Amino acid sequence: MILFRRLETDIKKKQGSERTFMSRISEREREN
Repeated sequence: MILFRRLETDIKKKQGSERTFMSRISEREREN
């Protein structure tokens, strides 16, 4: 169970970083 929770948190972290990455790209596109 602990290992599964750790995996779940890792996935959430990856998803969060991807969202921030996409938001940064969209911000750059708006500036251009």
